[in-house]
Amino acid sequence: MDASKRKIKRIVVGGTSGGWIEELAYSAELVVSKNSMRFIRTPEVETEENEARSFSYNTDSPLFVEKYEKLCGLIPELVKHDQSDFMVMDAGAVSVEVFYSKSETRRMVFYDINDVLNSFLDILETMVPKCENPIASFR
Repeated sequence: MDASKRKIKRIVVGGTSGGWIEELAYSAELVVSKNSMRFIRTPEVETEENEARSFSYNTDSPLFVEKYEKLCGLIPELVKHDQSDFMVMDAGAVSVEVFYSKSETRRMVFYDINDVLNSFLDILETMVPKCENPIASFR
């Protein structure tokens, strides 16, 4: 079935720092649904500059739902730019995994930030409480 016609339950954005030195290396995951968001950032080695972070956020805000629907609307365009078939050594990657209502999933990987992914991250950034800012982990 066409990706634009399927109902999306949640979107998981994952990222890694790539080939950094161990004291700066991390992985991060942001899970977004129509009414919630949770984030976890796990450093390879926790230091003052590379701290573990997490938050979760539940809401019934119509604005949050509107922005979530905008994210869902970008999924078909993200699929067109998927770089899963490529392999880049020592480079951080951003993955976007989409979970549909009928137990289907679609995972995309990006080694560079294209315009569509940038727009996607911009929308996510507006959905996060201002005091958090996990989007920096994916750029």
